[in-house]
Amino acid sequence: MVSENDVKGESLYQLIKKLQVVPTTKSLVSVSRIISKYSELIPSKYNGEISKILTELACSSIPQVRKELSLCLGTLLVENGVYEGTANACLKRLLKDNLDTVRVAATEALGIRKHGKGYFASQIFPMVQSTLEYNSWKNRWVIAKRMGNLIASCDVKCYKVLIGCYFKLLLDTEIEVCCRALESLKDVAPGLEVDDFAKIALELQKLCSNENSEIRKSLASEISSIFQFMPKESEGQVTGKTIIYQLFKDESSEVRASLFANIEPFM
Repeated sequence: MVSENDVKGESLYQLIKKLQVVPTTKSLVSVSRIISKYSELIPSKYNGEISKILTELACSSIPQVRKELSLCLGTLLVENGVYEGTANACLKRLLKDNLDTVRVAATEALGIRKHGKGYFASQIFPMVQSTLEYNSWKNRWVIAKRMGNLIASCDVKCYKVLIGCYFKLLLDTEIEVCCRALESLKDVAPGLEVDDFAKIALELQKLCSNENSEIRKSLASEISSIFQFMPKESEGQVTGKTIIYQLFKDESSEVRASLFANIEPFM
């Protein structure tokens, strides 16, 4: 008996093939998105063909197609997933793309979801580690954005590298990167080792004297989110209270207002 999902799967595959007849930027981007969103519905007899299509898209001469594919591959990069091998191979290629926008999108794909620690250490972390060498503030921004998922997927060895990276992102010279790292505090905190709460509090305290008010405003917005994970009356909490006291006295009314608006969980 033919199920409803079988009919949908066949229709999706035929749509994918139709979109490839006239390969415009729009049609090829749609192909990536359809495969990413509905891969589980596509009949297994087409697995080889779909893998071939993904590989061809990774080699497309159209930058926007490679960028969109990079983001879509993040949903296919699943341990023991049907297209995991293809997604892995394509991302390794796209991380070396000659365009920064494509490399940045591929970097973000690595942290779109959480992974098992063993799989992350063997398959994902080597790719993540290679991106840490890129001299691109946009790349650092997406790493800061996805740091919560990356930290949550870490074993001990990977953790040491990534937490060191996160500390640097908190003090990044690019305002956008520093602020994004601060926004990720609430996502990173659950994965922190106990000893690192005191260390991260000291890094955050350095930002109290940052000359840029936007950074201090971001700090004021996010500082309370980490306290719920800190051991009571720990060194980290003591430093945190000092940070709050300093922000209360900040010369910027916007910084103070941001602190007042977000301090309730700590109080």
